[in-house]
Amino acid sequence: MPVSESLEFCGPCGEQLDAEMAGQMFPDDLPWAGHRRSELGAELMSLVALIRRLSGLPFDVVSGRLNQAMKVARRADAGAEQLCAGIRAARLWLSALTASHRDAC
Repeated sequence: MPVSESLEFCGPCGEQLDAEMAGQMFPDDLPWAGHRRSELGAELMSLVALIRRLSGLPFDVVSGRLNQAMKVARRADAGAEQLCAGIRAARLWLSALTASHRDAC
C-alpha cells in the first residue's frame, strides 16, 4: 500500500505492528529480567539507533512509537517493566524492518 513517507509503514502493516507491540509488558522478559534500569535504557537506545539506521525515520518518530508501546509520555518516566516492553517492541520492529529489506533484495 502507498505511504506518505519513504520507509514508513502502510496502514495495515503499521496497525499490525502496533497490535503486536500493544500491551506487551513482560516483567520476566528474559534476558532482561533483573537488570538495572540503566542497562535496559542503554539496550533500548542501541535498538533505537538500529531502527533509525534501517528505517531512515527521525529519532522523535522512533522514540514516540516505542514510548506508546511502553505506555509512557517520556522514556524518563519508564520503569524496568516498561523498558522491557520497549525492548521487545523495538525487536519486533527491527524484525519487520529486516524482513522487508530481505524481501526488497
